[in-house]
Amino acid sequence: MDDCEKRRTVTTGETFRPQAMVPEMDYAHARLSLVLEGDCPLCGRRTSVELVGFSPGETVPCHHCSASLNPDCDEVKRLGRDLVMASMDRLEDRLGPWPEFTHVRKGTISNFDCHSVLLAYLEDVEVGVEDQNELSLIMHMTAALKPWLLVRFGAVQSAFFGHLTINVEDYLCEREVGVTPSDTFDVFCYDQMVSNLYLKKKWDALLTTSQGATLLSTYLPRESPHASVRFLFNHNGNDAHQTWHRSRIHLTFTDAEHDRARLELERMGIPEDAEYVCMGERSALYRKQVYADDSRMQNFTSRDSDFDQYALAAEALAGRGYYVLRMGALVDRELKNSHPAIIDYAGKHRSEFMDIYLGATCRFFVTPPSGVSSVASICRRPIVFTDYSYLSLLHHWMHNIIFLPPHLYRAKTGKRLCLAEYCLLRRPSFSLEQFGVSCEPNSREEVLQACLEMDDRLSGRWNEAPEDAELQARFKEQLERYACGLKGLNDGWLWAEGASFLASAGTAFLRENPDFLAEPDRNLRPSFVRNRDAGRCVGETVPPKR
Repeated sequence: MDDCEKRRTVTTGETFRPQAMVPEMDYAHARLSLVLEGDCPLCGRRTSVELVGFSPGETVPCHHCSASLNPDCDEVKRLGRDLVMASMDRLEDRLGPWPEFTHVRKGTISNFDCHSVLLAYLEDVEVGVEDQNELSLIMHMTAALKPWLLVRFGAVQSAFFGHLTINVEDYLCEREVGVTPSDTFDVFCYDQMVSNLYLKKKWDALLTTSQGATLLSTYLPRESPHASVRFLFNHNGNDAHQTWHRSRIHLTFTDAEHDRARLELERMGIPEDAEYVCMGERSALYRKQVYADDSRMQNFTSRDSDFDQYALAAEALAGRGYYVLRMGALVDRELKNSHPAIIDYAGKHRSEFMDIYLGATCRFFVTPPSGVSSVASICRRPIVFTDYSYLSLLHHWMHNIIFLPPHLYRAKTGKRLCLAEYCLLRRPSFSLEQFGVSCEPNSREEVLQACLEMDDRLSGRWNEAPEDAELQARFKEQLERYACGLKGLNDGWLWAEGASFLASAGTAFLRENPDFLAEPDRNLRPSFVRNRDAGRCVGETVPPKR
């Protein structure tokens, strides 16, 4: 009688704690034997258990004393994780040297289809027969371990700073609060381009990573249970289920990093314990260089910004005793200002470490919709967003956010769009001009008013008038009606149904633009209902004819 006939699906038996897991792979016939080895708890003699085809709760007799052995599930998981990672490390070493991470984009990315980048990444990697055997061993092991431990492979969307930041935090928060499974073993790789290597180092301490996962993440079918963390790579960058305020902040700093940051701040002329406000700039130079190989994105100008738009607010905040730092990855001109507390960090002092530290510790951040503020987001810092056109992508999950939408008009008639029509706009890979819409950015005065409102709220000086509270309530009610329940890229949720809008709009903006909250034309309402009820992706929403 073989082992399979001797097994009994019972939960009784002596707990067997294996000390080793030994794989034996027959590559010619694609068969795996995965053997647990350890001492029998009764007779103390070395025994073994074949794991392939074996499930938790089943028992098997000891080869020596016939005692019923029930393998310890936690030990099987531990040995399984170690075995998979040992094989992943061998694969990574055998395929090395891997193409080096670079800050120069290679190839074209279309609609954030970043698996095309991984495919380009693998063009320079030679996969020989031994490498294919190692891949075969990994896949057979993950299949054999599935009843005990679900091993999954995914990729971090590292080419874009905002997604490298927000997507990982969202993944960690969802696992912490139970929105996604927390007992899986997830192995991640990175894109060819890593937008911030210091942040990668921080995430490496929290994620299980191996560039060997590049092959598995890229080639596994989307439907495979072992590829289910792909969403982290092609994710919308939204806390769709509002998990952040229910979980801890995962990006933290050591005492040594705080000491290093204090030295950097002193070099910029910022004394210890001084408060600073970060102001992000997404220059045209950044767009032209980052999307050098993508002619379509080269013409996508609606997310460009200039620090001049923030000049009045910067001077006012400096006058209140704060230091103001100009942030950004690439700037195309030197900052000229008359106040010594306004510092050109982006042009003169920028480093990858301080990009992270300043965003995580600032009083608040002022920014257009851009990844520059993503560290402030995941560290739950207050943010003033300016020129936020795509309201379906709003940070609805944070209380300490103030939004300023730009002024959008129908290009043919000059009629202003209302809030509901903003929610029809697709994802930001499409320019507003494609919708027959012209854009007027927020004025310097509007930015000033929103920044002073934020500072007053944080200082406890803000008193909201009843009529302003009513405008905020109308703003939130319309957003929840027209944007909640929509999906975005790769069928991922932008805003799960039932989640409330927690942020606010600029009070002065709502007060001075009453037509923004006007109800849409009746012929638009059915399209909203159809999109919401069908859970249709924002990218699939067809804009109304102009």
